[in-house]
Amino acid sequence: MAYSPAILLWTLAGCSQQVQPSTLAGANAIRGAEPEATGIEMCGTLKLPGHWPGTDLPLGGLSAAGWDNDEQVLYLVSDRGRLHATRPVFDDDTLIDLNMVDSALLLDGNGDPLRGKDVDAESLVVLHANDDIPGNSELLIGFEQDHRLQSFMPNGQPVGDPLRPQGAQGADANAAMEALTEIPGLGIIAGLESPPEGTDDKVTRLFTIDDQQQWHYPLTSAVGSALTDMAPIPTRTGEPPAALMLERAYAPPHPLVISLSKAELLTPPDIRVTRITSLSSSEGWRLDNMEGLAALPDSRFLMVSDDNFSILQRSLVTCFRLAGS
Repeated sequence: MAYSPAILLWTLAGCSQQVQPSTLAGANAIRGAEPEATGIEMCGTLKLPGHWPGTDLPLGGLSAAGWDNDEQVLYLVSDRGRLHATRPVFDDDTLIDLNMVDSALLLDGNGDPLRGKDVDAESLVVLHANDDIPGNSELLIGFEQDHRLQSFMPNGQPVGDPLRPQGAQGADANAAMEALTEIPGLGIIAGLESPPEGTDDKVTRLFTIDDQQQWHYPLTSAVGSALTDMAPIPTRTGEPPAALMLERAYAPPHPLVISLSKAELLTPPDIRVTRITSLSSSEGWRLDNMEGLAALPDSRFLMVSDDNFSILQRSLVTCFRLAGS
């Protein structure tokens, strides 16, 4: 889902066409020091250019991310219907670069690029990503406007018919299946960006895509907070399955707030939520429209922002760990 960056008056860098190191920590005008994050440990941030270096392939509008462990590839999808296969580069556990492996348009059943209301890709999970079988990955992508889930090959070709889970009923046209992940023991879980019609205005819906289970997820108290993605959190034997929840609060004149929470999925519809951290622009964080979240091995996560193809915003990839993990 897009948002307007009109109140974010960050200094604009030059129009570099290279991946650059960056940071979420801006100077705090109140304390005169960089803000500090509690609950997470940062491991590098990259600012992405408007096009892949050396090509005319657009790189922006990134709305979701997914990790393919078999192929060691990070998939990024744009809400303009483009799928990027990338490979993050780490040095001494710090994210230092992101290389393009491939880039493809999402296609319809006739082999034509998706257009109009069909193109608004907002969530992503990689299927068969950790089965030690190379070459069998598929990308299950969630769309807004025309609420559906559709599988694709990495080259953008669709696979099978779209799914239209009943759990998406009542969702706003531009606030539907924004979050998508696979949780061991539960299968694929989708989450609505905002509370569906006729429900509590601070509680949104999570559901298995086979419509067998639903949970009620309470959004943070930040004004305008909405669920933008989620990723699995490893658990010990006997613990309930859990997910890391990413929320973005944007409601001018209130500050932009990015929140991370742990949601333990109990007997439906119950959830036990632990708030991990909230990063607020009012505290000096140089935030953007964080919409994508992917879990990597070694307890690392990558968070991705959607720049809406605006010069006032940034496409960012941020690495972090949960404190103590």
